[in-house]
Amino acid sequence: SLTVKHFYKAVAWGFGGGNPGHPHYAEMAEELSKLELPKTAGEYLEDLVACLDCLITSKPDGEAAFRELFRNFFLGGDERIKLITEWMKAETGKGNVFAVVTAGQASAVTYVLQLAVPEWIPYLPSGRVWDSQQSRHAVGAVILHKLMILRDICPDAKVVVLVDDALAKEDVSPL
Repeated sequence: SLTVKHFYKAVAWGFGGGNPGHPHYAEMAEELSKLELPKTAGEYLEDLVACLDCLITSKPDGEAAFRELFRNFFLGGDERIKLITEWMKAETGKGNVFAVVTAGQASAVTYVLQLAVPEWIPYLPSGRVWDSQQSRHAVGAVILHKLMILRDICPDAKVVVLVDDALAKEDVSPL
């Protein structure tokens, strides 16, 4: 995965939903305190973009604080970001393409990429950031929705490699 912590669950469920049960939210709350950002939205926010707006507008330099949070806490820091950027550049040079298919909100992922990791935009443009709610396929498992969307986004790909934490939770055999 590109992230080292679960972004949607920490932000939408923990920060926005007031559900401190996810371990990444508990860790994120400590980082939010260090950055002088609020630990919760203060009200239930169902929408991930609304959660991001709440965090970013919570103080005058909230955008910079969020950028630091996302790069360090969720992506593992500048060194890791640089390694991934170099890898994506090399793979793109070989003709490979990258896409994000989230069970969260594509608009939130695009928003965060633009704000916090602009060096990834050449490899993850908004047209290759989708969410599973956009699927036209009637399949049962979320992971199957994501795989079918990837085939739609990259129809000429000879190979599609899907990396997702849901693979550990869903039975997708005999794929």
